[in-house]
Amino acid sequence: MAPEMTYDREAGAAYIHLSQSRIDDTVILETSSITLDINLDVDAANRPVGVELLGLAQAEPEQLLRAIASGYVADLLAAAGYEIPRLRGNPAISVRHIS
Repeated sequence: MAPEMTYDREAGAAYIHLSQSRIDDTVILETSSITLDINLDVDAANRPVGVELLGLAQAEPEQLLRAIASGYVADLLAAAGYEIPRLRGNPAISVRHIS
């Protein structure tokens, strides 16, 4: 499954869908950003299901895609022990707007 990102401008949130597995737990990642929070949803086997980006009131989807392409999000996930190759190297991510 290619990653898909849903984006909600009003909520200042985006979600990158990585799999169709059932979410069993959420890992809150430590970031050095004052404005960006990143949560990782995992399944019962601790495999990534999706990545939630919060605090994006002023960000446009293109900015988020650039942050993903730069490796910033993948680096934060890797630092927490979750290497997700599909989020490295300018991945193809489709964007669906919610609001």
